[in-house]
Amino acid sequence: MTAAHDRLPSLAVTAPKHNLKTLTASNARVRKHPQQATRSLDNCRLRTFTKRSKPSSGVGEHLPGRKIYLDSPRLMRILMRCLKMFTAVVAVTTVVLVRPAAALPQFQKVFFTEYINDHGNAEFAEMVKTEVKCFICHQGKKKKKNRNPYGMQLSELLDKKKDKKDVDKISAALKKVGDMPSNPKDPNSETYAERIAAGKLPAADNLEDLKVEPKDSDEE
Repeated sequence: MTAAHDRLPSLAVTAPKHNLKTLTASNARVRKHPQQATRSLDNCRLRTFTKRSKPSSGVGEHLPGRKIYLDSPRLMRILMRCLKMFTAVVAVTTVVLVRPAAALPQFQKVFFTEYINDHGNAEFAEMVKTEVKCFICHQGKKKKKNRNPYGMQLSELLDKKKDKKDVDKISAALKKVGDMPSNPKDPNSETYAERIAAGKLPAADNLEDLKVEPKDSDEE
């Protein structure tokens, strides 16, 4: 029996060296841990992560902790959860980056009060509130500075920082611009206010025209 045991090769635990000491298959170790002497290295080839528990005292080595295998269901669930979170973050970031330039809530609120809330065409009013939104004043989706003709006229009368809380000034500017002809080249063209009252957008015939990027923006 002793001679047979002496012929057994020296074995090393398959865990990383910093986790467990190398064990020699002595007679006592083989009798105490026979499964370690016959363990195949192929069964441990997927072991890549090892959690180590802290020692109870400041002296001594860290005790080997729970092993995590690449093919374990728990690890796969963790990886899938991380992938879903990453996908969600990318989706939200994409939406934020490509969203159209947002109108200032204060300006938009006063505009709705002046022209939309009591509009005779409920369908038009709903479209302006839910679909048109910032395109009342802005042109295209990429840059906030791009405005349609109606928005340009308002920007000359209002400062987005100084006047954003001045409801009276915003209302006065909307009325002044509303009395301007929608076509600057034709003084007899209908005014912006007349277009809105007739259920038309102030600066375009349809929403799709307002979504088109300005030529100078495309060149940049």
